[in-house]
Amino acid sequence: MTLNIDDIFQQAFADHQNGQIEKAADGYKRVLSAESDHPSALHLLGLIELDLGNHEKAILLVERSLELAPNELQWLLNYGKLLSKMGKYELSISAYQKALSIDPDCLDARISLGDIYYGSGIYKEALKIYYRLLCENPDDATVRTKYESVMRTMDNGKQPPVNATEAGYSSGNDPIDRMLPLRQEKPDEDTEMAKVQAKQHEQGIGLSTGMSQRPAGKVDPVTEMGVMADAMYRMGYRESACAYAIQGLNAVLNVYKPRVVPGELLKAWQAPNIETMFVRMWLKLFMHSLYYATRKDAETVLKYWIRQEPQSAEPLIRLGLLCALHASKEGQPVPSDALETLLCADRMLNNERSAAALLLVKENFSNELVVPYDSAYLNVYPHIENLTTYVLLEQGDWFEDEIALFRDMIRPGDRILDLGANVGVYSISAARRTGSNGRIISVEPCRETFTLLSRSAAAFNNMTAIHAAVGEKSGRGYLEPGNQPELNRLQMSEESGEVVDVISVDELAEKEGVDRFDLIKIDVEGYEIPTIRGATKIIAESDPIILYEIKDGAKMNPELIDVFQELGYDSYSFRAPRGTLTRCHEGDQVDQSIINMFAVRQESLSRFKGLVNIE
Repeated sequence: MTLNIDDIFQQAFADHQNGQIEKAADGYKRVLSAESDHPSALHLLGLIELDLGNHEKAILLVERSLELAPNELQWLLNYGKLLSKMGKYELSISAYQKALSIDPDCLDARISLGDIYYGSGIYKEALKIYYRLLCENPDDATVRTKYESVMRTMDNGKQPPVNATEAGYSSGNDPIDRMLPLRQEKPDEDTEMAKVQAKQHEQGIGLSTGMSQRPAGKVDPVTEMGVMADAMYRMGYRESACAYAIQGLNAVLNVYKPRVVPGELLKAWQAPNIETMFVRMWLKLFMHSLYYATRKDAETVLKYWIRQEPQSAEPLIRLGLLCALHASKEGQPVPSDALETLLCADRMLNNERSAAALLLVKENFSNELVVPYDSAYLNVYPHIENLTTYVLLEQGDWFEDEIALFRDMIRPGDRILDLGANVGVYSISAARRTGSNGRIISVEPCRETFTLLSRSAAAFNNMTAIHAAVGEKSGRGYLEPGNQPELNRLQMSEESGEVVDVISVDELAEKEGVDRFDLIKIDVEGYEIPTIRGATKIIAESDPIILYEIKDGAKMNPELIDVFQELGYDSYSFRAPRGTLTRCHEGDQVDQSIINMFAVRQESLSRFKGLVNIE
């Protein structure tokens, strides 16, 4: 039978458009096995590798496709974006310039080229591009904010030859402007930190911190705080890092201008300037999500971030969601300014996440909400006060550092058990990566949450959702409601609450016909020890790597380290900024910022080879 390459390619392309990434990739590979220089299959497979984070594979595929079809405009644009993501800015500029040689009016190429010039510090070229675009369309809010951002960056005593007024824009009518505090005058460059702190005290400006004095030293005090915050974070001292970051942010909120800023420090935090760097530090270190932050502090930081990066939609979507969240908590309608802010963010992002955020805060919202997640979709609670819903819309991903390593360590054919699956944050990521020969079993006790999980699981043939709680043995339990569905707790004694079947992991494995698990995730809100006792058989037989929650609310449960030690497991914390797994030794104090641990037997450490360093 003759292999019809065109039919295979068209089916793969249709799968790609429908979000069936794995099937699409398999189809493109079949095409390339028969015709190794099929340009479209090469390029589209390269885009899939890019989405999966495999940048080196992606660039080889995309470059080969362009060798075969050098004048494909959209392919050049994709190539430029890929190079930019990899930090190869000079090559990215060349790709966009070639695209413009084919179509001088290509808007995507012009804006992207301006962004690359701006991010690379080539401000005059960026200004020229944004200015021409703004003259062509003075009402384009995205271009206007980009143009003004370059103007502010260049305004160090030398005025560029053009300004926003000459381009046909008059400020003061934008809804964002009405939400932001007035800009303060820049102080003298020789202003000392003591003056900044005195001004903070006098005006009541700033964020709360336990650190009352700045670290001693002769370098610029604010720069030193940034360096110290970065160093403490990389060493794993998150609380100390946060204290330095808050002090630095307090200073720059009052327009204190550091004299020298190490370029490597800005690069590490992907920030154009030290002001934005401290914003990123605060968002990363102070709270896992603004859901937990005080409204006053969060609004102060977000509004400042908007002023620093007006070309970015991220502070806009977060500010709009924050205002809508607090209005909901107070039983008030969503403020019009918050809705307008989300509208502006949606115009800039123009993606499924911004559309879902906008939909969520509108009145008369439906009973279902689907959000984009890890190149797939999650059915979530249609309430802004739900933590998972809020975080996924706020950040576009789950906030736990461990999920990145969890994704990286999954192999095709893995069998994975997710205990306390919630709406499927870990399960969906696993289902996308194990392939058709893999198996995901997701267990969730809350009936309403299980319904959402089941809808998401229906998109994957390798995923099974089970409505149950897990414990030491089978029986019946009662879910004690928490402040969030994610925090519901199982009680075995008769209590008020939702009745739920309880099953042990060993019985569950037998019932589902599973003889091994490669990975197990445990998030059962304080019911970890009975769960482990009910899983001793499958653990002994298959040596799974176990990701378990060690933090129960504000309480740490270090006794779990000893429980796993008795089973022959060592516990490791994942230090994301250093890319290390650090073993917890007897007597070690567990950092209060850690949420999850990996329990691993020595013979299973090889799975982490090439992913992290083991300490």
